[in-house]
Amino acid sequence: MESNEVVSGGLRERKKAKTRSAIQSLALRLFREQGYDATTVQQIIEEAEVSESTFFRYFPTKSDVVLFDDLDPIIVEAIRKQPPELSSLQALRRAFREVFDHLSATEYTDQLDRMQLSSSVPELRSAILDQFAG
Repeated sequence: MESNEVVSGGLRERKKAKTRSAIQSLALRLFREQGYDATTVQQIIEEAEVSESTFFRYFPTKSDVVLFDDLDPIIVEAIRKQPPELSSLQALRRAFREVFDHLSATEYTDQLDRMQLSSSVPELRSAILDQFAG
């Protein structure tokens, strides 16, 4: 994430988050332009100007580039902060709106790309189901 990034810790953690976000954003752009299946890890590495070992340190597989979501803990915290008088659905809607309203244009586009890829690429859809089952 860019402007909305919530990272605790020092410079090292912030640099790691920035690198992870840059790789993911560039990969999502390539997936959008070329398609998920047509985009190789090597192309992502070259576009992001990182080494192969750096790429795999952040994302063990190509699918992990799409599946990694640093918004999850932010959304969970936003849900926890909702007033107790709201229904579960109202609390979810309000929390998502609060989080998504603070994303930059790039972050918002990346999230939409991730959702679209996750629902349209069988390999990714299967991986998401595996995450929920595991």
